[in-house]
Parts: sequence; C-alpha cells; structure tokens
Amino acid sequence: MVANPRVEQRAHSVVQSGRGTTLRLIPELDGVRGIAVLIVMLCHSGMIQPMPLSEGVRPMLLQGLLDLGWSGVDLFFVLSGFLITGILLDTANSKNYFSSFYARRALRIFPLYILYVFAYFHLALPLAHHFGTWQALNNTSEPWFWSHLSNWKIAFGEHGNWLAHFWSLSVEEQFYFFWPLVVFFAGRRWLPYVCLALIGTSFALRSIYAHNNFGVMFLYELTPFRVEPLALGSLAALLVRNCRVLSLLQNGRLLLATASCGVLMLFAALLIGRSASVGNPSMATYGFTSFAIIYVCLVLYAYLYSESSTRAATLLRKPILRAFGKYSYAIYVFHYPLFIVYGLAVRRASVGLPDGSRFIFWVLALLVGMGLSYVAAVMSWHLVEKHFWGLKHRFSVKY
Repeated sequence: MVANPRVEQRAHSVVQSGRGTTLRLIPELDGVRGIAVLIVMLCHSGMIQPMPLSEGVRPMLLQGLLDLGWSGVDLFFVLSGFLITGILLDTANSKNYFSSFYARRALRIFPLYILYVFAYFHLALPLAHHFGTWQALNNTSEPWFWSHLSNWKIAFGEHGNWLAHFWSLSVEEQFYFFWPLVVFFAGRRWLPYVCLALIGTSFALRSIYAHNNFGVMFLYELTPFRVEPLALGSLAALLVRNCRVLSLLQNGRLLLATASCGVLMLFAALLIGRSASVGNPSMATYGFTSFAIIYVCLVLYAYLYSESSTRAATLLRKPILRAFGKYSYAIYVFHYPLFIVYGLAVRRASVGLPDGSRFIFWVLALLVGMGLSYVAAVMSWHLVEKHFWGLKHRFSVKY
C-alpha cells in the first residue's frame, strides 16, 4: 500500500489548530457506510426469507455472508465512534460544544425515528387490530422505544416485532447521550485510557456472561456488552489526530498486520465454537472483538487512503456504495418492515417453482427488496429528513 501524503497535512491541520479544524467529508467513509447497510440487509433477508439450498446450488460464500451478516451493525458502531469522537474532539473548544452537538444529532436522527415509531404504535397497530390481525401485538413496549432503551427490553427476551432492528439505534443514541460529557471532561490526555478501559470492560463482561441463561440476544444487544466497537472507533479517531502515530500507520504494514490478527481471531472463534451465531460463547466473546478489529482497520484505511489510487479506495468511492451510504440511515429504518412484507410475497410466489430455480428467484427477490429499501430511503430524505437537516446551520459551532 502506498502512503497518502494528504493524510499528514490533514493531521497537522487538526493538531496545530487551536480551534480543532473540522475535517472535510471523506467519500470513502460513505462507501464504508454503504457496505455496512448492505451487510445488514443481507443478514435480515436471510433471517426473514432463508436462502434455498437445492442439490445443484450451494453458494457457500453467500451463505457465510448471511451467517455473519449480524456484524454489519458492528461496522456501523465503529464508524459512529470514529466520526462522532472526531467531531467532538474538533469542536472541544467551542462555546456551544454541547448544544451544537445534541441539536444536530437530534435533527439528523429524531424526525424519521419519531415518525416511524408513532406510525407503528398509533396508526398501523390500531388499524391492524381493527381488521382482526396482529392480535398478539400490543403497545406495552412503546415507552422503551420513545426513551431509546428498546435494546434493554429486547435483550431480555421481548420481541421487537416490526421495530426489532431499532435496538442498534438505541445503543448509538445512548452513546451519543453520554459520550460528549466523557470527551469534554477526559480531554485528549485521558480519553485514550477511557477508551481502552471501555474496550477491556466490555470484553470482560461478555466473557463473564458468555454462558448466560437470558437468551441469544442478551450479549448481542445489551449496551455494556456492545460498547467495544464504539470505543475502538473512538480510539481510532484519537490516533489519526496524533502525527506520531499517524506516521506509523502511513506505510500500511501495521494496519495490515492488525487486520490479519482480527481475521485469525475470527477464524479461531469459528473453529472453536463451530457456529457463527451471536449466541455462541466463542463468537460472542472473541468473535465480537475480531470484527471490531477488522472493521476499525477498514475505517482507518478509508481515512488514510482517501483519494488515493489503490484498488480498495477506488472501490469504496464507487457511486453505488456511496449512494447506499448516503441514505443508509433511512435504508436501515425502512428495510426491515419492507423485507417482512416482501418476504411473505416471495415465500408464496416461490412455492410452485422447481428446486433449481428457487435460488435464482431468491437472489432476484433480494435485489428487488434492496432496491425498494433504497427508493423508500430517497423518498424519505426528500420528503422529511432534508427539511430538518437543513436547519443545522442554526446550530453551527461558535468560538
């Protein structure tokens, strides 16, 4: 890998500026975000409508991606930690440090989230009950979603139904709530130690509760067990703002060696646990950590080699990946209910098909489902989100 000379210039601009210059947008990170949401959609597609495996068609690579697709949220976590911590570090000396951050996060996240949660509990659910369907569903869990604590409810066995995927948004919202306080009081001097402590504590807690009796989602969705990738992404944001560390990363060897260690750890977790399930103790401990390491290396690569001619950076700049990355939030919100409805139609339509053509039909249906999710996200952006996000200038950082 060839070092990118722009990296050191960007680092110096941040390190030397008393106000902590906010870095420009990096297109490769949009590509990373696009990869994350595509992995998540593959995972949920496999859960809702399992891939048919006939005698003649056994796409093991695709099946492996489906089995490990749960890690897509880990990539989101790492990226969130990296970007949010970067924003907080770069604006630490501003007069409206807290109000600017919280207001801009609210403008970006809340409008679509509030609309979806309200529509489900106060429109879709009553309407379904009126027509005699969804009788087993009720609104007892509604307060957990309004308070962004749904992951705690779901982790202990409550089914999230049409909002089950919101657990990861809850984890991120909890992180957004307390992390600005941590960054503000810890400062650049102590923040690395806080990140390392969180990483170690998260892993230790998972190791202690690896053989829990609370259910498969306990270790996967409960915040203390999942803070590791967020903290690792935050640590990466600190590293790229240190010129000395940045010079070590520029030749790419350290990054490649770290990613290789993560891959070896993942293989070991799969070999020992003989399962890719999040409920497997080996995967829920070392497996989670391995993905956090692999994904933080991907995020650092996207940052370090931005605008370079390397194959991976060129791939991350592909318009299709960046398009999915741009609308990834709304895609994440809408894809799950769309997959549920669409999955029912696909299941009925594939019943009469010959064995050999079911896989092809499944792939085509998956692509159509992803396309529908993308279209819904674009419509959401233009009809709802951009009008709120357009208010962000009112909460610009002031020094």
